[in-house]
Amino acid sequence: MINISQLSKDGIGHQLHGIFTLMCMYNVYNYYYDAYQYIENIKSDNNSKRIEHISQFDNKQKLIDILLTIHKNFIKEFKTIKKDYLNYTKFQPILKLDDNENTLHYLDSNLFFNKDFSNIEDNETFVKNYNIIKSIFRKSLDITKNFKQTDIIIHIRYGNNAQQINAYNNIYKRTNYWNNIKNIIEKLVNNNKKITIHTDSITLDFLFKNLSNEKKQLVTIINEYDVLQTLRDFINCKTLIIGFSSLSTLAGLLSDNILIIPDDKINKSIGYDHSILNNNTLLLSNVL
Repeated sequence: MINISQLSKDGIGHQLHGIFTLMCMYNVYNYYYDAYQYIENIKSDNNSKRIEHISQFDNKQKLIDILLTIHKNFIKEFKTIKKDYLNYTKFQPILKLDDNENTLHYLDSNLFFNKDFSNIEDNETFVKNYNIIKSIFRKSLDITKNFKQTDIIIHIRYGNNAQQINAYNNIYKRTNYWNNIKNIIEKLVNNNKKITIHTDSITLDFLFKNLSNEKKQLVTIINEYDVLQTLRDFINCKTLIIGFSSLSTLAGLLSDNILIIPDDKINKSIGYDHSILNNNTLLLSNVL
């Protein structure tokens, strides 16, 4: 048995995305996700120093409680047992982990699951896990049918610091990202569709320069937000155009609605093709 558990430092989107992708590997190709070990670690980690990018709108304890609830529900659903280990490793490639009952391997995520494991979408246990864990996450995040639903959300990720902003700029310059986003905004508002844009960017004026003042009124920009509420909005909206972000990438995995990938190169950079799990996935270039 290859024992694995999640460990990383970053925002809550990164944390949840890593947990989700690793939980999906439970009893797939002899991997065993240890939820008990995660719970022990996060409880002993000074209320989890690993959750970063906490804003004034976020309640850190509430974020920690959701992480714990997800793992408790995982234990209940899969009836897993508590284990003890003699050895621990951190952040080794998932395909190179020792199959040793006495060793626990800490991983950040299983980011490349349909690249590292070809045809994993045909593995019955993986597909079953995906649907069960999707349900666990949605329940733990309190996603209900009565939840207020936005028609169209575009997530534009730009980074938390100068280094990240530079990295995102390099990614977007190598792709058709900005042109695709600009074109879909123009197409939607010219058809009188209302759009909500979630972003950490200071200004996006260049995306709206071809719009009349009347059409600009159809666009709502949100750049100060509660991260959990934002995630719920992403999951529940009728159409989500994801950003280069763990938060909206996770939302795409948890959504039952239409998911649009803004650029195929960005889709590949995310690590996997959402369409293997979400049948409502479209490339933005095929929508324009």
